[in-house]
Amino acid sequence: EGLSDSTVREQPLMNSALRSSTIPGYETIMESLTGSENAAIPFRVPNAFELLTELDEKVYSYLVEENYSDAQRRKVSMSLERSWQAMIEMHDSQGRALTTSAFYEKSLGVYDSVSSSDLYIGWLSRGIGWGLGGLSCSLSVALAVWVLSYQNERVVRASQPIFLLLICVGTLVMASSIFPFGMEDDIASYDACSIACMAGL
Repeated sequence: EGLSDSTVREQPLMNSALRSSTIPGYETIMESLTGSENAAIPFRVPNAFELLTELDEKVYSYLVEENYSDAQRRKVSMSLERSWQAMIEMHDSQGRALTTSAFYEKSLGVYDSVSSSDLYIGWLSRGIGWGLGGLSCSLSVALAVWVLSYQNERVVRASQPIFLLLICVGTLVMASSIFPFGMEDDIASYDACSIACMAGL
């Protein structure tokens, strides 16, 4: 309580805290208790109360409706995912020293200090990729128009215009996939990135 997000909080289930405990047998007891697949580990993030409250409300509504179909479960799961993502983004956008994911990883003792911003493609690579993709798409359309314009020529007929058009369509689809794959959450929302990822696949 009262600690800033930048403060490293020692959690009792971290290896360092287990080893330094002065309680006899504490490390062995905690490892045996948390080793079970049924063990419930607390959700250690600053906004855990809001996240778990949203989870409780979604689950309660799901149970009250008494519709336990697979479609309804997927609907509830996707709705909860969107709600949590929005809540986490709102929390992280308040200029805190640690993001929700980083705080959770710290509490588990698996935090990697590499900044997530270092993992983005970047505008230079994105611009080059989109430029080459646009060039390839333009050439595919231009060559398809050329094939249609000269489809009665002997050389074009010998090369089978349908086959040439299929090649143009294939290269157009292949090149256009670079655009959704260039979308990341540094320039678009989480939902937009999810849509772009599915569209690219």
